[in-house]
Amino acid sequence: MQKTSLFTRFSLVALAALMALPMTLASGCFAVITADVEIYAPDPPPADRVEVRTQRPGSRHAWKKGRWVWRSRANRYVWVPGGWARVRHPHHRHWVPGRWVHSSRGYQWHQGRWR
Repeated sequence: MQKTSLFTRFSLVALAALMALPMTLASGCFAVITADVEIYAPDPPPADRVEVRTQRPGSRHAWKKGRWVWRSRANRYVWVPGGWARVRHPHHRHWVPGRWVHSSRGYQWHQGRWR
């Protein structure tokens, strides 16, 4: 039996992963990795914008309202419009929106969640 070098084995694994990437992206099957990051803004966000909900696409969808996001590099808030999100778990029917809470360090963002 012929021995293969560690570099050759690593190269084969990397090649297989690269070949699988386009198929994974095309199928829409990929993992989203999130991390809890504390976000602070020096000022309160503007008032929420009035949004018009489009027709619900299906019974397994819930409305996620729009929100203000703090962009520290631009030093301002940016509006992210709401939209329909597919409910991924049968027991999660309601989206609890995130909110800005005043603290000693400014205004802290508390992420929304499914309930």
